[in-house]
Amino acid sequence: MTSGEVDAVFLPVNMAAKLYTKGPKFKLAAVSGLGSLFMVSSDNLITTWKDLKGKTIYLTGKGATPDYLLRYLLLENGLDPEKDVKLDFSVQAPQIAQLMIAERAETAFIPQPFVLQVEMKSKEARTVLDPQKELLRIRGGEQAFPFTAFVISPELYENRPEAAAAITEALGKSINWTQENPREASLLIEKFGIMSAAIAEKAIPVSGIKYIPAVQAKESVEDFLKMMLDLDPVSVGGTLPDEGFYFDK
Repeated sequence: MTSGEVDAVFLPVNMAAKLYTKGPKFKLAAVSGLGSLFMVSSDNLITTWKDLKGKTIYLTGKGATPDYLLRYLLLENGLDPEKDVKLDFSVQAPQIAQLMIAERAETAFIPQPFVLQVEMKSKEARTVLDPQKELLRIRGGEQAFPFTAFVISPELYENRPEAAAAITEALGKSINWTQENPREASLLIEKFGIMSAAIAEKAIPVSGIKYIPAVQAKESVEDFLKMMLDLDPVSVGGTLPDEGFYFDK
């Protein structure tokens, strides 16, 4: 991205903001996914966030959305992320799912579709906590937090604005088609070796796939970035991005 080799990228929302603030001015074209992280565990005694005290929690994305979001929710529930839990970033989400299924890990903070994969194949593990609901309880709002940003390069929106608009529109059509045709989409997902159609078809409705143009997503994006700014200014580049961050075709 910094060398100008790519024109469009999917990033966590906070990383997109940080890049815009500190580096090349990639703009947010759309939010392409809402929060789909869940706490899964084979410990059926976990019913509140406070019950995570003393647990080792497997997750990915150190310094990215999963890390900051979990730390925020732990702090809001009176737990110190540095002392009251152990956060393990040693393996990626697919491997975490396999550890859960093999009963070699007890608790994990992972996104869909890996949550569904664990629930379908594990004897004990299940979803115990929903961070989307907890965040709405704490901060208000009506929908899950913005999770994935689709950003476009200055080269694209400055020199080829019609191409920037076209690719953003095509993304929206693709996401909407996937939502409306999960069976057909799942067959394509299997065809390209991503995962089995059986799991993909069930995962599509619960994976937070959503298309929201940047100007419509601005309010929820800013609220989420404010939360992260208060938690750790470094997470968003030290300040909130200005109005220019939001691409308007």
